[in-house]
Parts: sequence; C-alpha cells; structure tokens
Amino acid sequence: MTHSSLLSALLTACLALVGHVAFAANSPITTGSTADDDAPAWQEGPVPAPAAPALDKLAPFKLEMATNLRWALDPNSVSLGRDGVIRYVLVATSDSGAANVLYEGIRCGTAEVRTYARWTAEAGWKDNESATWQPLAFRGATRRAMLMARGGLCDGKTLPSDARRAVRELQQGRNFMN
Repeated sequence: MTHSSLLSALLTACLALVGHVAFAANSPITTGSTADDDAPAWQEGPVPAPAAPALDKLAPFKLEMATNLRWALDPNSVSLGRDGVIRYVLVATSDSGAANVLYEGIRCGTAEVRTYARWTAEAGWKDNESATWQPLAFRGATRRAMLMARGGLCDGKTLPSDARRAVRELQQGRNFMN
C-alpha cells in the first residue's frame, strides 16, 4: 500500500468514526434506565389567583432593555411554590401612566415562564386560559422574564431560598449576564 493510499484509508476511517459518534450523540437512548426514568413527571401545583395588586406598595426595579416602561413587583405576591415555580405580580407602567399588570411564574429548573392572568381595575384578574410554558430567551417575548430570572428571581436553575431576598436582588440590579 502506498503512502497516499494509506493516508486516504486512514482519513476515510476517521470520517466514518466521527460520523458514527455524531449520530450516536444525537440518537435517543432506548435501552437501559436512568434516574429520570423513575422520577414522576412534573406536576404544577395549585395556582390560586393573587389578591389585587397593592399599587401603592410596589418594589420598582430596572431591566437592561431598550424600553420606556417602568417595572415593579408587588412584593407581597412573590411566592416560592413546592412545584419549583416562583410566582409574582408584575406591573409595567408606560410614560403615560397606563399599567399592564400580569400574574406570572418562572420555572427556574427548566428556564420557562408562563403568564397566568392579567389584571385591570375594572374587571380584576382575567385568566390567560391559553397560556403555556414558554422557554426563556434573551430575545423575543420572554426576554424580560429571562432578565428577571437572572436578576434575582432564580438562583441559577433553582428557586431562591427566600422570596424577599429575591425581590431585593432584583431591585439592587444583580448582574444579569452572570
């Protein structure tokens, strides 16, 4: 075998091996058992509607976003659920004074957000019946929730140890990108 044919055969074998490894890495594992196989499927706990927001007692915070909205949480609404969800009432106020009031939850472990309801002074809470869990991202509709999660509402992939501390960290502007 010549040197060039040996090199060609070796290169072909390496490419075949790389292709096999890449295929195996992207293939689902169908045999064996993992700890996740035995774990029960995640079940969301009860989500009762919160009290009307205390608009005079809001905890304002800033987000690194190009927007004229002012952000605040109702600190009494922030709760840490046994199901791994931090829930809160968010108030976004425009320069004209119009306020959007949302009841949301973030699953820190899976980096997802869900809007449960919207509030108006005239009608109270209106359930968002079509709401589903949406993945957090630094772009698009969930950017704000991602920044809030990184800003203190989550401690990495876990819930914070204390709801009040989470609100304080969000207000103090914990570094969003760390």
